[in-house]
This record gives sequence, structure tokens and C-alpha cells, in this order.
Amino acid sequence: MKKSVMLLGFLVGTMGCATPPHIPIVNLYPGADRIRIGRSDAPSNYEEVKPITVHDGYGCGTWNGYQGTYERAETMLRDEAVQVGGDYVQILTIAPPYSDGDCFHNQYVITGIIYKSQK
Repeated sequence: MKKSVMLLGFLVGTMGCATPPHIPIVNLYPGADRIRIGRSDAPSNYEEVKPITVHDGYGCGTWNGYQGTYERAETMLRDEAVQVGGDYVQILTIAPPYSDGDCFHNQYVITGIIYKSQK
């Protein structure tokens, strides 16, 4: 009985220290809501500004990181585009979190190209 109480105390004590990871806040920058995002080519009157890759999430599993989302990654795309004066982001690849058997990789990755309208 004494061993059971000690084991229970140990488990409660160590589990109380295990907290989920901190998920950083991703806010939409002013003007970023006007950035268009799509998979199609930019219109002919747009010029390329720069390539972009965004990552949301990190780690392996629930207690070793946090799972990224498309919504947070898209917000990062919009924020970067507005900072460099872009108007449109063409998405080239989307890689959601995945499991390889040993680990659930939490990172959500989007690559694309930022374009600016030449009007």
C-alpha cells in the first residue's frame, strides 16, 4: 500500500509539471487582409517580388511542440507579403503535418511566390 501511495504521488507530481507547449500568437498585420492568395499564376501585370516559405508548428507529437495549421501559415504568408509591398501570393506547395510512424511531425509548411501589381 505504501508503495502504491508513493508511486501515485510521484506520477501526480511529474504529470503536474508536464504542460503543453506555448503556441506563439500570429496576428494579421494591418493591410494583410487585402492580400490575395491562390494557386493560379499571377495576372500578367504583376511582377515577382520574392519567393516565400512559411512554417507553423514544430516538434514531434503533442507534448514536444505544437501542431501547425493552414490558417496560421496563411496569416504568416499575408503578413510577409504586406511587409514587402506584395498584392498576391501564388501557393506552390502545401505540406501539412504528418506521421512517419516514429513521430507526428507538427510543422505545416507553405511555399509560394509574392507578386506586386504594376497597375
